[in-house]
Amino acid sequence: MVSPLCVSQNYEGLLDEFFGIRTGAISVSNKIVYPDEKVRKELGHKEDGFAELNLQAENAVYQEIRYKHFNLAGPHLNKQLVDI
Repeated sequence: MVSPLCVSQNYEGLLDEFFGIRTGAISVSNKIVYPDEKVRKELGHKEDGFAELNLQAENAVYQEIRYKHFNLAGPHLNKQLVDI
C-alpha cells in the first residue's frame, strides 16, 4: 500500500509528469510558450520547435510555487498578477 504515497502532487511534480524534467529544465512546444502565431513569427520561432525552460531556484516565481500543491499554485499566481 505504499504506491499511493509515491505520487508527487506539487507543481514541480506536475511539470515532470507532463514534460519530463531533464537536468533542471523542461522542453516545451513553442505553441505552448508563445500561443500567438504573430509573436512566434516575430521572434523567429519555428511552429514545430521547442523552447527550453530552466527550472532553477534563482527564478523567484518558480521558487515560490515549486513545492506548493498544484491546486494552490494557480490561485497563488493569480493573486500575484492582481497585485501587480
